[in-house]
Amino acid sequence: RAMATRFELLLHGDCPTRLRAAGEEALEEVARLESWLSPFRPDSEVSRINQHAAREPVRVSPRVFRLLQLARRLSVATNGAFDPTVGP
Repeated sequence: RAMATRFELLLHGDCPTRLRAAGEEALEEVARLESWLSPFRPDSEVSRINQHAAREPVRVSPRVFRLLQLARRLSVATNGAFDPTVGP
């Protein structure tokens, strides 16, 4: 579980060792992303944005800034069909 979501991996292949390694790597990536994107973790960058941006500028890492820019472009390009927000 991460970001209040259940993640499940279905891996197909002939080498159980490689499949296990790939699965573990994928879950580690989910955990890494959660550490800076989850609104449910008070120490994540997204939580800092949510807590402070209405009152003051919030410095974020370049990776989060690029992701937010991409999310905005996708939202505009899809006339809002892509909505990166989780709540109000």
